[in-house]
Amino acid sequence: MSKSRTNTLVNQLLEADTWQPRASDIQWTENLIRSIKDGGMWAIPMSSNIYRVNHTKKALELIEGDALEMHDMVTKCCARMVPPYACTIAPERRQNLKTN
Repeated sequence: MSKSRTNTLVNQLLEADTWQPRASDIQWTENLIRSIKDGGMWAIPMSSNIYRVNHTKKALELIEGDALEMHDMVTKCCARMVPPYACTIAPERRQNLKTN
């Protein structure tokens, strides 16, 4: 990833509450998710979040990491995909977030 793209993503994280994905963000997310096999994982190094992809249910499940701002951004992109994908937090991960 280029330094300018990384800086852009960092700035977006700082504004996650108001951030809305651009068409290019949605397309990038669609392409990436479609390239991952069913049951495969997507790790986002800058946030330490790891998602399990379920194409059958059209869903991503956060199974590791606690960068909720990044999770919100992923959720916004996935909701605008065609077809839309749901983003959830695995029950065991949700329990860990509550206790931390």
